[in-house]
Amino acid sequence: MFRIVCLRAIGKRRLKVKRGGVNKGRAFLPGASQRRSDERVHESALNRALILGSNTVFYNDPNLIYTVMKKYDAVTKADIQRVAKKYFQPDSRTVVITLSHG
Repeated sequence: MFRIVCLRAIGKRRLKVKRGGVNKGRAFLPGASQRRSDERVHESALNRALILGSNTVFYNDPNLIYTVMKKYDAVTKADIQRVAKKYFQPDSRTVVITLSHG
C-alpha cells in the first residue's frame, strides 16, 4: 500500500512540473545547494586541487571550478519545464524499491 501511495505522489509531482514548471525558489535550488557545497569544499587546498584535476580529466576544462556557478545560474524555469516535458513520460519511468535488512 505504501508503495502505491509513493508512486502516485511521484507521478503527481512529475505531472505538476511537466505542466507548470517549478517556482523560482525550486528552479534555482540546485545552484544554491551547489554554492553552499562549493564554499565548504574550496576551503581546503587539497580539495581544490582534486576538483581542478577532475574538471581537467573529465571535462577538459580546469577553469570549470570558476565558471560552474554561472552555468547553474543560467538555468531558467522554461529550461526545467522543457526538459520535464521531454523526459517525464509514463513509459520512461524507472522505480527501484529497496528493503533494509535491519
